[in-house]
Amino acid sequence: MRPNKLGLDVRDLHIRRESLSWRYDFHVATGQMLAVMGESGCGKSTLLDTLGGFYPAEQGQIYLGEQSIATLDIRLRPVSTLFQQYNLFEHLTVEQNLKLGFCKASPTPAQWQQVEQALALLGVQEQLKRKPSVLSGGQRQRIALIRVMLREQPIVLLDEL
Repeated sequence: MRPNKLGLDVRDLHIRRESLSWRYDFHVATGQMLAVMGESGCGKSTLLDTLGGFYPAEQGQIYLGEQSIATLDIRLRPVSTLFQQYNLFEHLTVEQNLKLGFCKASPTPAQWQQVEQALALLGVQEQLKRKPSVLSGGQRQRIALIRVMLREQPIVLLDEL
């Protein structure tokens, strides 16, 4: 029986990458945020990659509430990740990139209105028809953040935000 039934629960998670290894044990309650800080190369991105399903753990458990997500297929994990490189598709416009955040269908008018509000809030509303290559690094990061949030996943991992 797990001690914490709500939130993200990481227990005895062992990760090895090249000659380095890490062990993690932590709980993040529903609605809380956790910042992982450290020097370059200390394993922060590797931890996020493992939580997101992009890199395997040697052992341990990852729970969201009562559900073990450690072995879930990456497409089924209740996780949305913003990577250091933003992962915007250069051949698509900002609008097309944002619509990819709606994995299962095209956005409804109400959903797209929320996107437009987020664009205005972050000061990038004029960029919809542009391609990411002409945007500043900060603008690219804000667009990528909006796309990550559109997935409405219970776990959001932000690398180098």
